[in-house]
Amino acid sequence: AGRTGLTKTATILGTVAYMSPEQASGEATIDHRTDIWSLGVVLYKMLTGYPPFDAPSDAALIHRIIYEQMKPVSSLRSDIPSGVEDIIQKMLRKDPQERYQDMQSLIADLQSAKTRMVAVETKTSPSIAVLPFVDMSPAKDQEYFCDGIAEELINALTQIKDLRVIARTSAFSFKGEKAGVDEIGKRLKVQTVLEGSVRKAGNRLRITAQLVDTKGGHHLWSERYDRELDDIFAIQDEITLAIVDNLKPMLLGEERARIAKRQTIDLEAYNLFLQGRFFWNKQSGTAHKKAIEFFERAVQKEPDYAQAWAGMADCYTQLPFYSFFPPKEAYRKAQQAALKALKINDSLAEGHASLGFLKTNYERDWKNAESEYKRAIELNPGYASTRYFYSWHLTFIGRYDEAIEQIQRAFELDPLSLVINREIGGAYLYAGKHEQAIEALKKTIAMDVSFPIVHYFLGLAYFFSSRFEEAAKEFEEELKYMGGFDPIREGWAGQGFAFLGNLNKAREIQDRLLDESKRGYVSPYLIGTICFAIGDHDEGFMWLEKAYEEMDPYLGFLKPEKHFRAVGLDQRYIALLKKMGLEP
Repeated sequence: AGRTGLTKTATILGTVAYMSPEQASGEATIDHRTDIWSLGVVLYKMLTGYPPFDAPSDAALIHRIIYEQMKPVSSLRSDIPSGVEDIIQKMLRKDPQERYQDMQSLIADLQSAKTRMVAVETKTSPSIAVLPFVDMSPAKDQEYFCDGIAEELINALTQIKDLRVIARTSAFSFKGEKAGVDEIGKRLKVQTVLEGSVRKAGNRLRITAQLVDTKGGHHLWSERYDRELDDIFAIQDEITLAIVDNLKPMLLGEERARIAKRQTIDLEAYNLFLQGRFFWNKQSGTAHKKAIEFFERAVQKEPDYAQAWAGMADCYTQLPFYSFFPPKEAYRKAQQAALKALKINDSLAEGHASLGFLKTNYERDWKNAESEYKRAIELNPGYASTRYFYSWHLTFIGRYDEAIEQIQRAFELDPLSLVINREIGGAYLYAGKHEQAIEALKKTIAMDVSFPIVHYFLGLAYFFSSRFEEAAKEFEEELKYMGGFDPIREGWAGQGFAFLGNLNKAREIQDRLLDESKRGYVSPYLIGTICFAIGDHDEGFMWLEKAYEEMDPYLGFLKPEKHFRAVGLDQRYIALLKKMGLEP
């Protein structure tokens, strides 16, 4: 079937493939921003060989231009510099207000990206995965120390411009596996791998490290360090600079200085910090509380340890998502820790990311939260957590296309992270792109079938696609993999069963949550959403108001959650959104 030959009106003119959404929908006001869109289509096609949208007929193509999300440029061509992709994505935003507002701004960004665009024609940017170092100590009790060294190297390398560094979660996913460097290179799409080992006995250290080419398997660099424990910071600097000298020999002086600029830390405090990070990375309420203990001991030994304060802030911000910890208390302690970290070191990206997360999920200070995320990205563009937090923020305020862009950025840095893969599906789901959500969430389940929350999101995607039997199966799967009572997961499951008309099961879950709330903190938002799904709106609004008063971080989902559309005109819903600083 060919093009349908739609009759063109006074406002729908030109080749359909190059039309902007406002032009394709026949809006009366068409201006220079439509031309910027069309130029974006040209650049997209020049770089990838494909148009951003295609279809067998004009009608289908117009539908895709108006409603569907284009594939990221990087998904079709992996060697595109991030700055170039950012420009094209901004040119092709659905909303004209979010595009470049004039050609001067576009030209300025294109000129600043010129050197990167030339580099695309000649070579790809260097990339690396730092694997967890192997514990060769006699007692085999230094896993936290080995992991910590590798993570510190990752953090140092992410500060290097145009060096793509795989985040910890993905790099450490090979821990204990016998995967070869060629397989690791293919799965993570990196050119090089850093691997090493640590032998720690008393105050003596032996660290070996080797940089390996993933295609040929040959060593680009290797070194053995026999030093005192006091030299650990110098060793990390030497390894980092050796890697950079091999991968990016034209390193600018200020970048080299930034790598070597390290806060002098008490060794015992550093050891405690590494143990805190070890437990933080286990991502559970119990582990986070254990991590806080180590971070607190670290700052007792070293009061100006900015990274330890930032680690404490991270733990407190996340506790209400993993446990019964009251949000108001979590917010107060997280804010104190984040502000302390930034007072010590305002250039710490982790501190700005944590502060942004607090402003999004607790303060609802949307404008300043965005400023914190942008500052964190400026300081450390390779820190995947910032992109992940920023994606949530954009979803909460209804900027869905941008949310997808940011979570795709996080995925490039951390492709094997279950949380980030799940959030890709979530971003598509809240954007109303249900087929893309289903595809992404099924991929996540293939990575780990026992990840409960993914089954809930997949169930929702099936439900909103009218695939009710498949939705019911996924909600049951969520309960199956919970492994005991979990009020947060149960809350999501209760909504799911109510959506499908299984009100008895939904009320059974609701009763369990109400009973548990008498003994400890349970999210009022999740109890309220079950009320709405059942149809009890008055009770639901009571719980939402309680969620607002208690700074429930889940309340951020109020705008994107589709099941609130039934009460979208209710003045109580509109008033609550306005109290949160959101447009209805």
